[in-house]
Amino acid sequence: MDEIVIYIILFIVMAIVVIIEEAARRNNPPTTTNNIPRTIENGYVVKEPMEVYLSKNAPDFNMQVESFKVAQFLEKYILAVGTKQEDLSVFNEYCSKGVIAELSHEINITKVPYSKPKVTDVKFVDYIVMGNELTLKCIAFVDYCSGERENLFEAKYALKYAKIVREKTSKHSLTCPSCGAPISDKSKLEKTCEFCGSKIENFNQDRSWAVVNIDRIDNRLKYIGK
Repeated sequence: MDEIVIYIILFIVMAIVVIIEEAARRNNPPTTTNNIPRTIENGYVVKEPMEVYLSKNAPDFNMQVESFKVAQFLEKYILAVGTKQEDLSVFNEYCSKGVIAELSHEINITKVPYSKPKVTDVKFVDYIVMGNELTLKCIAFVDYCSGERENLFEAKYALKYAKIVREKTSKHSLTCPSCGAPISDKSKLEKTCEFCGSKIENFNQDRSWAVVNIDRIDNRLKYIGK
């Protein structure tokens, strides 16, 4: 009988502890280390929808345009692997140097030829904010042929998309954003316009959206060729 009473008391104590912890969690929602806007719904921390966040914090991001760029990149990526492409300079427009290095490695280790890549779907599904840096998560599906019989495969890729710093390649001379005067080599070195004295930051750099990571997460045979 005494043992039964003890078990009942322990059960009541544990139930009280759980209730107290749940109440504390609801009253003090977990903090976040990044600056993603969050709201509280029913005691839970909820991240702001991606479309809403982008409209406020990345108004230059055009979903349709960037989805098309991702599709172009993937088709060129698979074709480069399948044809053992040597000149990869075209990828400077689409991705980071790290992704180009990964592409070069994949070209070297791939033995079976690929052909006829066709992206069938591109979706931006989530976002990550670390400090002031925004990274988008993207899922894409690609059909491609492989081998002498041209068997048709479907590959699923997970990509990360972010703004990266690029060197400007414009042939036009750079000018001071404050007074419009040409930026001399001295101004570039000192990061100060020698005509008006304004500080010039990142005058020789540009930031644009690009693929910064790529992973093939699935690959399946759709049908066997002739």
